[in-house]
Amino acid sequence: MEEAPEAVQVPVAVENAERNINVIGEHCLTRIFSTLPIQDRFATSLVCKNWYYILKELGWANVTCWKVCQHFIERPNLTVNTVLQTLEKSIKYLTSCCISIEHHPIINTRNNPKWKKKVFSILSKGEKLRSVIWDFEVPSNTLERFFEKVINQLEELVFLPSNKIDMVLFAPIFRKGSTLKTIIWEMNPKDFNARHLTIFMEALPRTITHMHIQMPDVYFIESILTNIDRFDNLDELHIIGNEVKLNQPIYFARPTKLSVLQISKINIKTSLSFLSGVCGLKKLILFGGRITKEIAQNFIIKNREIEEIDIENIVGFNDDILDKFLNLRFLKKLSISHQSEIRGTNLRRCDNLKKLCLYSCPSLTEESMANLLGHARCMRLLILIENDISITENMIQICRGVQREERFCLYILRNNGQIQVHFFPKLQPGEYVDLTDEYDEIHEMLQRIENGEEDLQFLRQMFGDIIREQTRIQNQVQNHREEEQ
Repeated sequence: MEEAPEAVQVPVAVENAERNINVIGEHCLTRIFSTLPIQDRFATSLVCKNWYYILKELGWANVTCWKVCQHFIERPNLTVNTVLQTLEKSIKYLTSCCISIEHHPIINTRNNPKWKKKVFSILSKGEKLRSVIWDFEVPSNTLERFFEKVINQLEELVFLPSNKIDMVLFAPIFRKGSTLKTIIWEMNPKDFNARHLTIFMEALPRTITHMHIQMPDVYFIESILTNIDRFDNLDELHIIGNEVKLNQPIYFARPTKLSVLQISKINIKTSLSFLSGVCGLKKLILFGGRITKEIAQNFIIKNREIEEIDIENIVGFNDDILDKFLNLRFLKKLSISHQSEIRGTNLRRCDNLKKLCLYSCPSLTEESMANLLGHARCMRLLILIENDISITENMIQICRGVQREERFCLYILRNNGQIQVHFFPKLQPGEYVDLTDEYDEIHEMLQRIENGEEDLQFLRQMFGDIIREQTRIQNQVQNHREEEQ
């Protein structure tokens, strides 16, 4: 019989050390603390002096704007002190910050009348801060001191109607914003006039690449479109009106090269003549307005490499203009909504389209759909929403007989709320299809459907997998960046 091995003698000092949490190095503790929710970090810092100093210096390094907002939202009674303490700890590492009393109301503000001044005093210490969003009125002198300190590092300016910014006062400060790239501006006509707009446009640096402006007054749209040429580096322009009508045709002062142009919520009687002055577009979004064959032809000549077009409720958009768009060689995504004149007679020419959405086009015919389904060899997704047509068994057989480059998904939402989803070739049990690029559009449609249908459950499971995979990839990228730092 073999003798039992002798027991290993463990030195008492080593045994005690293993029981002592303090033997864990600062680097490991920092990594552990960085995984804690913000509320738990406050509690952990009270355990001992060592943990307090680790959390004070390094334990907040991975805090993001999203985590701070989540911390605020989770507090049922969010106080001014909680906001100030959280910002004080995290401002050193934040690249953006959002304080919204609409989404996370702050109590006891009356007991602390200077809380806004204290908040912006802390924000002004953020050396990495690139963007700040708030939805409450702040005294001008407080904002002036804040912008004076951070304007040279901000990359994004966000102005909401509740901010009530005095553009005349802040124009000299904004001129110093050499790093500004993005402007997001929701105008309040009661606090703004034509003179303010002129001063603001002149104050913005030429480095602006993205401009998102929501305005209810027609003058503002006309003024911005006619003065936009001063921004040499502008890449994206988004203008959202309020069903306003432009008084006369307007044009860009000179050919303007953009990648993305969105003009939404303008009156259907407004001419889209300004499209003739845009060149180099990759994506066009138009909601409202009136178009002619001449405008469409001029637009196509200057934007032959456009990849995505989304139009809705445009007067004059018919099959002839649709035919011109379908001739665009690089067009991959096309969405047409609320266009009563579209019959779809030329849809068989969409050989290069990857995605097509037809929403509430009552004049579409079954013949045009059959031609489309038989010729869309490159198409990956076809979405038909509330159109007065039926998908027949003959159309399904046509889809099955087409040799396609990728799997094709046909998604149908009927007027009565019923849906149909077909895949060609048909999915096998457990087979997965990645429709990540189209998730947002389909997800919005799914919100309108009641639970309980087999196809709906299947799609939700599939898109749930997509979101989980996206989250996993984002976490991997974030962890990799933290390790590099």
